[in-house]
Amino acid sequence: GALTANAALETEAARCQHVKLYREVQSNWQAYDAYARVSMAMGVNQLMLGMSYYCLIMFVGENEVTWPALCCTLSFAGCAYLIARLDLFTSRWILRRAGMMMVVPPMMSFVNMLFDKAEIEHPIRRVFDAWIPVIFLLHVYWIHFILGMTKAETREGMSLPVNWRSVLFLDVYGWIRQSSSSGDSAAQAPRRERRACPEVRGNLASWARTKSVQIDRELCLWETPGILEITIPEQAAVFNDLRRQFNTLQDILRDRLRRAGFLDLLNRDIPNEHADSDIWLKLLVSQNGRVNALFKRHCLDEVRAKPPRGAPISDLDALIKDIDFFEGKVSQLVRLLDSSAEASRDSR
Repeated sequence: GALTANAALETEAARCQHVKLYREVQSNWQAYDAYARVSMAMGVNQLMLGMSYYCLIMFVGENEVTWPALCCTLSFAGCAYLIARLDLFTSRWILRRAGMMMVVPPMMSFVNMLFDKAEIEHPIRRVFDAWIPVIFLLHVYWIHFILGMTKAETREGMSLPVNWRSVLFLDVYGWIRQSSSSGDSAAQAPRRERRACPEVRGNLASWARTKSVQIDRELCLWETPGILEITIPEQAAVFNDLRRQFNTLQDILRDRLRRAGFLDLLNRDIPNEHADSDIWLKLLVSQNGRVNALFKRHCLDEVRAKPPRGAPISDLDALIKDIDFFEGKVSQLVRLLDSSAEASRDSR
């Protein structure tokens, strides 16, 4: 849920600068890796179904033995279903549909081949003959179904098939899962929020308050006289938009915390993670008609093309992501507080 994503994102490792740089580089190849995993899973699934039909042909069609054919067909079709169950990250109802589409066609083919080999002249045989196009249609529907499951969803600037577990294994720090709760439908969200315990609301409120103070302090670094004057106008405009967006979110957060009775959070002192003089600001400066990135140490005149190794860096691109994520958590907190208030009124 919310706390799981928060815990993953707010670890010390996830906040390190080299991890953020890795995240930017990962966006260049993660989609290729994800679809390679999906293609391999689909190929193995089709291989299992192909082996089940091969066993039907060899055992029933060539050698006229039924029990080995039945056992092998069920085994391969069951393996195909287990592979799909392990690979797909979706509801149980959809998994049951997938299982039926993988097990039923081979079994229909098995029954049809039995009657064909028996050479029984009976009206019911026409029914089994009519199954043949149904079997093909079920396989076509299975391909359509599995392609629908591979439909990409855009999260964190990347289009990924998030219905596959092997894709989520690439998401070590929870960057993909942070935008939504995997496996839960939107219709279930109000019920989950209403059942949220006070500890969940308190932890989320505490995190939001701490994050609010940290973002505000980082924005204040950019408001130091002389900083925005030396950057390109586009970067200054981005900062002004960020400040307006954050001020709106901060006002909403303070108002909701005050109305919910979290006065101790509003009055709590949040310690600085780094001293202001240790932070380097990544500035975009126009030099000789070209835009270059320079790093300026806050409150000092020290400017470098590259910051010292391991030094904390304030980057507007990273700040945009932090504020967008903060906005989502503030919205979630507002929904939790509203649901809690509504549940309290209903209990009365």
